[in-house]
Amino acid sequence: MLLSLYGETTMVRGLTAHALSHGAMRVHGFSNYASTSEDTSYSVLTQSIGEGLTHTVIVDRRATNVASSWDNTLFVVGSDLQQAKEGWVSRFGRRCRVPIKHSWGPRLWDLGVEEKLIDTCEGFGLGVWYVSLDHDRWQQVISKAVLDGVLDD
Repeated sequence: MLLSLYGETTMVRGLTAHALSHGAMRVHGFSNYASTSEDTSYSVLTQSIGEGLTHTVIVDRRATNVASSWDNTLFVVGSDLQQAKEGWVSRFGRRCRVPIKHSWGPRLWDLGVEEKLIDTCEGFGLGVWYVSLDHDRWQQVISKAVLDGVLDD
């Protein structure tokens, strides 16, 4: 689960508390109610986005920390794109079946975006990116980049 809340600080804090106490919330655009699970641990990232405004992201810790061959997604959270591009590769590398070098991180990120394996999630203040862990597609992208000399350092 990934939930992005933004608006007046008091309102965001109240909604965050409600969500973390497993209260149900109706999300605009969806017919069902959303709620957090009692048996799941969540990371909460909060940042001021202006006077009296706050952005909070609530994300399942398993989406950001745990490596599992059963999971096919990874969420990268950062204050900006540059921080995400520099820091994502160590977590991705633990889950990728193809050996990769840490120095490939920023260029590999760009290739992932080009191949639609990395996508930006909408939000304000904090950056959140969805990284597909489609191992077959990543293997094709990495192998081609190495053979073409794009990833050569």
